[in-house]
Amino acid sequence: MRIVFTDGEMSNLSADFGQLLCACTVEYNPADRKRPWANLQTFILRDYDSTRWDDKSLAMAWRNSLEEYDIAVTWNGIRFDIPFLETRCRRWSLKSPSVPRHKDLLYTARYKMRLHANKLDDVAEHLQIERKYRVKKTRMEPERWTMALGGHKPSYNYIITHCQNDVKVLACIWEEIKHLVTNIGENK
Repeated sequence: MRIVFTDGEMSNLSADFGQLLCACTVEYNPADRKRPWANLQTFILRDYDSTRWDDKSLAMAWRNSLEEYDIAVTWNGIRFDIPFLETRCRRWSLKSPSVPRHKDLLYTARYKMRLHANKLDDVAEHLQIERKYRVKKTRMEPERWTMALGGHKPSYNYIITHCQNDVKVLACIWEEIKHLVTNIGENK
């Protein structure tokens, strides 16, 4: 059973007004307890400098990557990332993503733990992910998204790094709470 952790970064909360900026996937690597991820793939805008509004190839590459796995694990992906990808694929008349089974760890944390908040940052901090795994989630800095949309390449690179760290942190959280995971269902 092949498991992939995935996350996307977008320009807006609505996929008809926004677009994909980048997306990442990492495979679950159960053999390494200190680094439970392998094969980081990063999907970026093909021609950021001249046509940064064209996310067609990014959507297609992310969709194709997800279809290589048996289970996709996300954080708020069932209500955000996967529907956003679906909408962007439809925008470009691409085939819809087909993720056979999907587990959204946001809901595992929300209903199987009792924390003050359920953001990825808060759960990672509670589980001491940085100390245990030496990977840290980067801060969400709204001005970076605004600047990246305006063509500021260092801000776009920050967003890419942010996405890469998110999927690594997600893999670490899986390693910590996988014993709480039940009902890995169809992506509906």
